[in-house]
Amino acid sequence: MSGERSSANGDVEVDLDECAGLIHADLRIGADFDSTRPLLSNLALSNRGVQLFGSGFIVTRAQALALGLGRDTAVDKHIREYRNGRDLTSVPRDMLVIDLYGLTADQVRVELPSLYQWVFERVKPERDQNNRGTYRNTWWTFGEPRRVMRGAIAGLNRYIATVETSKHRSFQFLD
Repeated sequence: MSGERSSANGDVEVDLDECAGLIHADLRIGADFDSTRPLLSNLALSNRGVQLFGSGFIVTRAQALALGLGRDTAVDKHIREYRNGRDLTSVPRDMLVIDLYGLTADQVRVELPSLYQWVFERVKPERDQNNRGTYRNTWWTFGEPRRVMRGAIAGLNRYIATVETSKHRSFQFLD
């Protein structure tokens, strides 16, 4: 109903509006949100970050330098900046992470002996206790290395990061 008014003879004239659409349980009429579908253009546009499942991958800058960062180009390719949610919402801690994605344990042992020894001593004992076979058997790599994400950001100069569990959504570029 959009309005009503009294006529000269005492009758009430009522103006009615017509609505068409899905009738919901509370008798409102509106859009059918249950039948919405994801946009194909948004497919694989966002990804969760890697999950380490072992704090032994995280190193300070001093530890990274001792492992060969800046002196060995092979090591340089596998030590990266590390950011977690707190680093994104506050002052970054300047932590680095050993990322051995795409390598076998034997490749790491032969080509990157200092990194192998580091993760062998600090990650493997914890992973040996893990009930999940893939985490236990691939102890030198992150628990969730996010292959899809790596492919999506390969070749980009930067990407946008946000904290999944933050009260307020903020975004920032990361290299």
